[in-house]
Amino acid sequence: MRLADASVATAAAGSRARAESLLIRAIAIARARRPVPEIRKAFDRALDAAKKQPRRLQAKAHRAYADALAARDQPKDAFAHAQRALTLLQPSL
Repeated sequence: MRLADASVATAAAGSRARAESLLIRAIAIARARRPVPEIRKAFDRALDAAKKQPRRLQAKAHRAYADALAARDQPKDAFAHAQRALTLLQPSL
């Protein structure tokens, strides 16, 4: 998690690197079995950073968020994030 934090804090890091780092940090927090509000806050930061990134990265973040919430018995919100991930992966015209 320290490397992800360092990458986020680096001024030279691009927006995509920052978004990826925040996602890695959120996944690490979820795997460390931190409280649900802390997990939500970390993933919300990651999703916010991923807003202007490619759809594939956004989908990856939503999928990881869904997995983390499902593991913490939050099925309704997990389902919503899983649906969003699938939507983002669908081709758009």
